[in-house]
Amino acid sequence: MKEEERNRILEEATSENTTPKRLEELATIDEPKIRQAVAANPNTPRNSLFDLAAEFPQQFLNNCILDLLLLEDSNFLAQLPNQALVKILPLPEVPEYFLQWAIDCDNNIAVLAAINNSSLSLKNLDKIISKYKNKKDKYSDRICRDANLHVNKKSFIDNAKQQQIINDALYIATKNYQRSWILKSLQKLISSTIRDRINIKPLGSYVDNNSPKTNTINKYIIQDQKWRLKTRLETRTQNKNVEALIDLAFAAKSSETPIKILEKLAKDKNKLIRRYVAKNPNLSDSLWQQLAMDKQKSVRACVAKNINAPEDILEILALPKYGVRHEVAKNINTPSCGLRKLAKYNDIKVSRRLAQNPNTPSDILQELSQVDDEIVKCKLAINPSTPENILEQLSRTKLKTIKIKLVQNKNITANALLKIIENGDDRILELKSHNPK
Repeated sequence: MKEEERNRILEEATSENTTPKRLEELATIDEPKIRQAVAANPNTPRNSLFDLAAEFPQQFLNNCILDLLLLEDSNFLAQLPNQALVKILPLPEVPEYFLQWAIDCDNNIAVLAAINNSSLSLKNLDKIISKYKNKKDKYSDRICRDANLHVNKKSFIDNAKQQQIINDALYIATKNYQRSWILKSLQKLISSTIRDRINIKPLGSYVDNNSPKTNTINKYIIQDQKWRLKTRLETRTQNKNVEALIDLAFAAKSSETPIKILEKLAKDKNKLIRRYVAKNPNLSDSLWQQLAMDKQKSVRACVAKNINAPEDILEILALPKYGVRHEVAKNINTPSCGLRKLAKYNDIKVSRRLAQNPNTPSDILQELSQVDDEIVKCKLAINPSTPENILEQLSRTKLKTIKIKLVQNKNITANALLKIIENGDDRILELKSHNPK
């Protein structure tokens, strides 16, 4: 789509004079900015709003038509897709009655999403625990566990057993960087005050891989991964045998699965299974080639992300026609010559991934520092390979997001660090205290 046409359509998507029928058409256009504008337009039909809510929760929540829709239909929130509820309910500005509805409803996904909201009151947390503590199912266990680890459920701090849970959870998070309930809960807990009170290390601290706890904790990780995968499958697939599908997926990803089995799984009709095969570190040359040419973009993306993917495969996937070059740009196994080729593309997604890759050549990082994009600059600010002169240049910024990243970079010069903290807020000063300079 040409720039002139894109701007014309964007103006149409923003206008309150655009008809609902036209907005319904615009909601399907493959341009994120246009769909985002449609999500914020009060004339957008209800069904289109539902479709866009998960992708643009902020715009959905701020749409002025929302209050009217809620008045017209008391069952409005129950009709929202689970994918949308998961994105909307944790937002700090979500109305209180949204959270109250989630707590009282029978939708377990909505309850879990509400628990992820840091402003949920202690009264509501106790109400949730009371409701689910006597139920014997995986959802109820997960709900009670998340509620007990909520930032407002402060009673856990004085409980020795709960402290052990937090210490173990921190161990898992630092070792595996899991985006699960463990890491989300810890992100709410790791403030300097609470860290001192419960005597745990900050995220990212070194963890001994030879610890006797490793095997037990790895079992917890796998259980949690399988639970989350099952949750997604139950809401997105028509396949009734979800448990078998999960077992196949984890067999496909396991480094212990024989090549012959992987060859069969790589031909499975279900793209989920093929995606998990593409995540396996021990594939044969023929399997790498087969999965790199898969008809599904998501499978090719998994190959491009795999740090064990051969260089020649990554070079093929770097071509525009495969649609995953931004994943290749992020892969630390991509050779510098491949990264140089990727830098020639005028693609902001590729530029952002190159800016965060520690193996990107310094001259490319220098070029990227001239790109007028806040995310690119944030990635450069935190990249351990970014040269000092670029960090010095970035330190002159007025943007807080970039400053926060810079003070965490251990390669930043003392002079640049002083410039940043001169007018820094509490968050910047706290992060700076962890920087040895």
